[in-house]
Amino acid sequence: MKKVKRVLFALGCTIVATLFVMNTLYHEPIDEAFLDDYEEFNAFEQVNAEPPVYTVSEEGVPVGYLVICGHYGYQSEVVMATLVGMDGTVLNVKPYSQDESPSYFRKLIGQSFFKKNFIDDPIASGFSIDANVDAISHATISSNAATKAIQEGVTFVGEHYLNTPVEQPDSGMSIGYLDILVFIMLLLAFAVTRWSKQRVLVWISRIYSIVVMGFLASQFITLTVLIALCSLDWPSVADYLRWYLLVFGALILILITGKNAYCATICPFGALEEAVFAIGGPIGKKPLNPGVGKLLRWFPAVLIFISLVLTLAFHNLEFANYEPFSLIFGQVGVGIQWALLPLVLVGALFSRRIYCNFACPVGYVLTKATLLRNRVARLIKNAGKSTEKESVKESKGTAKAEKRERKPLKPYDVLVLIIGIAIAVVSLLSIMNATGLLSG
Repeated sequence: MKKVKRVLFALGCTIVATLFVMNTLYHEPIDEAFLDDYEEFNAFEQVNAEPPVYTVSEEGVPVGYLVICGHYGYQSEVVMATLVGMDGTVLNVKPYSQDESPSYFRKLIGQSFFKKNFIDDPIASGFSIDANVDAISHATISSNAATKAIQEGVTFVGEHYLNTPVEQPDSGMSIGYLDILVFIMLLLAFAVTRWSKQRVLVWISRIYSIVVMGFLASQFITLTVLIALCSLDWPSVADYLRWYLLVFGALILILITGKNAYCATICPFGALEEAVFAIGGPIGKKPLNPGVGKLLRWFPAVLIFISLVLTLAFHNLEFANYEPFSLIFGQVGVGIQWALLPLVLVGALFSRRIYCNFACPVGYVLTKATLLRNRVARLIKNAGKSTEKESVKESKGTAKAEKRERKPLKPYDVLVLIIGIAIAVVSLLSIMNATGLLSG
């Protein structure tokens, strides 16, 4: 069985790696059909390639310039199309493309972020968050990315076509309170890995994670963040210092401690599951049938594989947005995704960290990274030593473990199995929702 698992894992990694390389070489051309949806003009002509700039007109009368620029947001480049009139005012602003978390970016549309902050404003004064643009709560990173994309666009048009100098905001890096709070979380996580038996410290870190990382900062590592990390599509440090603190801090903790400190301590969703499990009392403290656990632990890998294949094949990060983190901490979600929250919360009463163990893509990847780190550390430590005896002992231990696993299912095991399968099915439906087939 181990050989089959290794072959499937290797095959899956090969397919994903091949698609990943093809995806990095792909460059999507500008879809000019996008320009047909404007009421302000009925004719256009491209006058610049990078960034794309079009002169636009209505019945032969010049209307202005439409410029398309992008800036990196939370997990993707937010590309904005900005229409600037001949008098130097913004006539229209539309998102051209973006792969931010759909539920978060829709808050910008739903709260009229673009109409309230840009339309009819002169480009000469420039645009920046907090100076003359109000960010949307719980979508500040996407708000900032859209604003900077618009700023870059109007600056180019003002300089090259309208002879209008555009005021530039201060681009220096500043350390905000959220950056400091994330750094404190990393220190707490390191302390917990060293003194994990101190229950007071463990619960302080969990409460801090839920309140600060979850509700206050809404900071998570998601599958899309991991994709961006591997793609080298990173935000600027000046824009998003806490992204670097959280992502690289979690990886450094794995290297230093040999433990997956992010899932164990930092992740607010995992901390929330621990709190629900504690409320459940004796309900969830029964030992789960090993066979059930072994079956359910296949689901994260299957979900990740399907998600990554669709994401890379269709160049659309929406296929990778199926985690339920934003549902509880941002009160935003998309369609069938909302069904995950009650399933996970109920399941957490019966099985400790049911989502983390049996569905979470980040937990699966970081656990594999931790195992790899520890395996390499053991190889370095045991270099030159004979490991034949250890291999024999390991194979005997595995055989004994497999025999012990063959136990009859109890009602508790069946219940956890049903909830685990339901979580996986809803997660799969959430992935497939990006195809549009479910809504159609």
